[in-house]
Amino acid sequence: MRSSTWRAAFQRTQLALSPSTAAFAPPGPGNRPSRSTDRKMPLSALGRPGASAAPVNGSRSVPVRERTALSVADTAAPRIAPIARAFLQPFGRILWVAPSGQAAREGAPAGTLFCDPRSGTSHLIRELQRTRPTAVVLGDLAVGADVLGAWRAACPGAELVLLRRGTSTDRIDAQACTRLGIALLRLPGLNASHVAGFIATKLADPDGNVPADIRILGGGHVGQALARQLAAGSQPPRITMFTRPGITGASLGLPGSVRVVHELDRTLQGARAIAVCLSLREDSRALVSATHMADLARGARIVCVSKPDVFSDAALTALAGRACVSLVLDYGPHVLDAFRARLNALGSPPPIWGARLTLTSEAATSAACAAELDTGVVHSLAREALDQHVSRLLTDPAFSLRIPPGPPGAQAPVAHVIGSGINGLYTALVLRLQGYAVQVTGQSDGASHRANIRHVSLTETSAQPLRNPRLQEINQALVTSTNAAGYALLRRFVQDNPRFGGLFDEGLIRTTPATDTDATAALSAQTAIHQRAWIRGFAPGRVEAIPAGTLGSAVKAIGPAVRCPGLSVPVLDLLRELKSALAQAGVGFVEGRVGRAELEARSARGEPVIIATGADQPGIVPVTGWFFRLPAQDGEGQAGAGVKVHHPLPIGVMNVRRDGTDLLVSAGQVPPHLGAARAQAVKALVLAAARQHFPASFFHAERQGLLQVTECVRPGSEDGLSRIEQAAHQQILTGGTFAAGFTQALVLPLFVRELLQARADQSPVPAQHPGELMGQ
Repeated sequence: MRSSTWRAAFQRTQLALSPSTAAFAPPGPGNRPSRSTDRKMPLSALGRPGASAAPVNGSRSVPVRERTALSVADTAAPRIAPIARAFLQPFGRILWVAPSGQAAREGAPAGTLFCDPRSGTSHLIRELQRTRPTAVVLGDLAVGADVLGAWRAACPGAELVLLRRGTSTDRIDAQACTRLGIALLRLPGLNASHVAGFIATKLADPDGNVPADIRILGGGHVGQALARQLAAGSQPPRITMFTRPGITGASLGLPGSVRVVHELDRTLQGARAIAVCLSLREDSRALVSATHMADLARGARIVCVSKPDVFSDAALTALAGRACVSLVLDYGPHVLDAFRARLNALGSPPPIWGARLTLTSEAATSAACAAELDTGVVHSLAREALDQHVSRLLTDPAFSLRIPPGPPGAQAPVAHVIGSGINGLYTALVLRLQGYAVQVTGQSDGASHRANIRHVSLTETSAQPLRNPRLQEINQALVTSTNAAGYALLRRFVQDNPRFGGLFDEGLIRTTPATDTDATAALSAQTAIHQRAWIRGFAPGRVEAIPAGTLGSAVKAIGPAVRCPGLSVPVLDLLRELKSALAQAGVGFVEGRVGRAELEARSARGEPVIIATGADQPGIVPVTGWFFRLPAQDGEGQAGAGVKVHHPLPIGVMNVRRDGTDLLVSAGQVPPHLGAARAQAVKALVLAAARQHFPASFFHAERQGLLQVTECVRPGSEDGLSRIEQAAHQQILTGGTFAAGFTQALVLPLFVRELLQARADQSPVPAQHPGELMGQ
């Protein structure tokens, strides 16, 4: 079969997929809505796209940094994940001095102390001195050097985190934070989708119709979310966005129908519906002038969710004098009070405005928005706790992942691990290092390991690490951080156990199909993740562009490519070697399943039971993919490293590795709700894509009857996060999810250990061999 015929089969399979399957693919140019110039769009038709272009930012170089939390467009309210609470187990006390909803009250980790957010600084100082927290969650309260100094004095030498439950940090003394070594975090864009929906509602006319022409000032999280919601509607308006020079719609990931300009005069000339979403910076303070207000059309409506300092005094005075222009300002109570005082000082008090002025704090006060903020706070702190804990371990000379050479002592306490997949074996290793006599029950059914190929890197999440529609976006940053920690720990495992070094091949090549029009953005996202300083004591390495044509015949029909740090491993060989080494260390292995009665009996004896969840466990979403083994032809697959071809879902990332003279390929992400028929359609799509990349090998294998196709099932979860949670007395559930499970497999048992230590009132189990106890 010629490549042109394969391409036709590939296209036919795409067309055969039902809309529910195709919906997983990111929107392409052909999916852009038509522009309407003469009709208004009803609010009921407003789109809620799930992707966000916000990058994961942040740096370890200075204490004051930004952690970007992505906005959520899911209909279900987010919840605080058990794994986040597990990461916070060794973190210390949290003092919550901010508004809190039901999600925070029910899901915050044990030891969280809630303080009235309306309390003054004197009360806050007393609470800091009394409770000595590791982290403070702050609302709109002003915090100066006096408060920060009192906190540092109460906690000398501790790693302290101040997290603003919101975006603005102008009421916090950032310089004092830097001087005192207090990390300052904020949550930009976390509630962007809610605020964008509020803006659209306020811009609508009395009949609920969105204007046909909308101007957006600001290309930040809220501006982007508003543009996407409007553009995704059934009758999208004309959208013009004003941003800083150098920023384009493509760089923001906006639909092509959004016009991006850099001249404020052009943006506001004749405008009737204006959304002000500017971040308050030195270059945006007093940016909107009286001239701009004079240029607005009669009957114009302004909805501002920025701090009103973006308006000059002259602009506000001019606006007060235009009886045909209205202003809606939404912000916190402190800002609104200051704005009223400012209007009074300008001689344009609110009564003069009458009904044309609306001052409100509605945008971020809904129950769904509160749940999102609360979840974002806890998950952001969990990222920080994970970073601190793993960094502390990796820089501790006492920390080791070396498998002990012999069994534990006769008096060692007993622990049980259910499941002998990679998660179960790593859990057995960590418990054995803690001095436990470990028994592993069950066998890996091979469902997730039948593909003898795994890649490990910072970005093992899905086809597009920062835009994964299977992950609630509020959790994406936590997933990426967990990957980074797992990658660093796996590197340490190989370092501490040289016998396994020969199994791992260095480096990964990431590329995209030749037809991918967003290849540059996809690879840029990869580069951005690797460039960030993730874990102290660990340097992930650099990403380097691969010159066009370098891969030659190794992979066909691909676009740009990069070589990035990572590891490729034959997972079945690793499991076999790891099981053998653990057996020499005294870990017992028993095949078969354990019934509920036996689990309860072990727990009743005070013996910890760790259930390393597989795809068949309750609460787990089985995600189906396919693995191909075939004889390699014409040098295909010989790229000098593992290869990852980033297809859109449902194909997902296509993983490729040479195994001697064979070519190993795996791809596909099909959740169970799609059904068997759609799964077969996706399988055909995966097969057609693999033929495009390795035509000679597939043609030879099919002609000779040598193509081996194996179905693989990986454990997934509804929220996309791995699991560490209390199941019952002395029982802990743990497990990885999707493609990242293998990467995160060493992270999870370290926090299982913390939960076990917490049960024992922080009294660690004594090690049975010198040097076995891992660093605390």
